[in-house]
Amino acid sequence: MEISRAQVFAYEGVCVVTSSIVFRVDSGAHIGNGHLFRCLSLAEEFREREFNVSFICRKHHQNRNLYIKERGFDLRELESNNDLIDLNNSEMWLGQTKEAEVIEVNELLSKISNVSLLVIDHYSIDVEFEKLFDVDRILVIDDLEREHCANIIIDQSLSSSGTLYKRKNQREEAKYLLGPRFALINKKFRRMREANSKRGSKRVLAYFGGLDLTNESMKVVNAFLSLNIEGYSMRVILPTEHKDFLALEEIARQKESIELLSYTATMEKEIAESELCLGASGVSIWERACLCKPSIVITSADNQLAGSKKLFEMGLLNLLGSGDSTTSDSWKSALSEYFDNPLRYQEVAMELRKICDGDGIRRVTDIAIEELAS
Repeated sequence: MEISRAQVFAYEGVCVVTSSIVFRVDSGAHIGNGHLFRCLSLAEEFREREFNVSFICRKHHQNRNLYIKERGFDLRELESNNDLIDLNNSEMWLGQTKEAEVIEVNELLSKISNVSLLVIDHYSIDVEFEKLFDVDRILVIDDLEREHCANIIIDQSLSSSGTLYKRKNQREEAKYLLGPRFALINKKFRRMREANSKRGSKRVLAYFGGLDLTNESMKVVNAFLSLNIEGYSMRVILPTEHKDFLALEEIARQKESIELLSYTATMEKEIAESELCLGASGVSIWERACLCKPSIVITSADNQLAGSKKLFEMGLLNLLGSGDSTTSDSWKSALSEYFDNPLRYQEVAMELRKICDGDGIRRVTDIAIEELAS
């Protein structure tokens, strides 16, 4: 049963109408979209529970801040300084100094009514920032087991260590929501899971996130076409700004078995209606697992390696390797292996499905609301 804010706060005399949750998260060419999308899923749940929700985001190159407005949320934007960004160091993705970040965020927080919780999902914001933000309670979404000063820490990876987080957290009384039970995937995936148990059409879905920095989309299309699997098609989802988009668009015009989409608002439907998924690690693993879809996965960032390796060692993930090392030939071999024995991949997907039921958003929101009432 979901806990609403009204149920929890009614006896406290707190003003139910104006209590606010604020998200501090960024997206952009150097960060990707995953952090923002999982925050949007959590934000939608808070809004359904009658909270006001605001986002504080920097205007990085190729950001997706417009998505926040399109979903009806309040957005407060900050400028970004590209000279302060180091693409090879996630601690330097903020685009601003620590001092300026703290001043700017606190100024915006002071203009939002009754902020009860600050949610932070950012590799460049750590304990030194958290101690200076002018809020009573902080929820951190992390998967790097960093030092924090937070009331709630979420790490949805299977390899996360509660002992390590507790040792590194400067707040003694804290809650640790660890593992895929708390995976922040949109509730639409759970609803699709309950409604759909089919294997899917003879279609391969290829989606490597909002960046696809290692050009996996082109690699898998070339691999798929070289196999010439009768009766199968491939659907590729790739943003229009990607350097390979026009080339893939031309291939799709010439080959009936290839379809190219620039965007989808119904990823759960795309996954559910496919037989095999090709993609990156991160939260996408749990989206595919929730829907019991066989997949072949690459890592696209260093922070994805530990969790993916753990699943691979448990026999729960078909891991091809890092995108930096894959080729059309390695993808061709991986696809050929799948088509030779799809049942084995389906068995792996069924085991992974047991680990993630798609109800993490509800669990996280319930625990957050209980924390706010304590």
